[in-house]
Amino acid sequence: MGVTMKSPKSSVDMSYFGFARLQRDIAYMADMALGELVVIGRKVHTSEEAQCFEEEAAEQMQAYTLVHGQRSGKIADFLFAEDCGGSVTYGCCQELLKVLTASNDREKQFAYTVYGYAGWGKDAARGEDFIRLLRECADAKKPLRWD
Repeated sequence: MGVTMKSPKSSVDMSYFGFARLQRDIAYMADMALGELVVIGRKVHTSEEAQCFEEEAAEQMQAYTLVHGQRSGKIADFLFAEDCGGSVTYGCCQELLKVLTASNDREKQFAYTVYGYAGWGKDAARGEDFIRLLRECADAKKPLRWD
């Protein structure tokens, strides 16, 4: 079992852990504080912790959008999404692409990171596969979906 991410043209498979790493890595690329927030969010267990986390997440996203523009807040839809039965709009895909392709070095490093099943060798999903899915969704103006 795992996560299958689908664009209008293709799909990639990854483990639940790979999906969580993908969210974490993108959050850190966007902003160190967002990266820390995603890591903390995985450790929330009680309703009190959840309430504190939601307040902190709202503050961090507000600060992030203040610096990067209102549309940039769309990435929160992906960063804090569940690993099954999810989707994000093509606008979110566009914003994620901005984060991932902000610098050539960043994009290259992300492109070669394995998020799929490592045992699949060269066929394992990598960051470059995720970028391709985002581009396909953004170009077709269709959502990225996963289950």
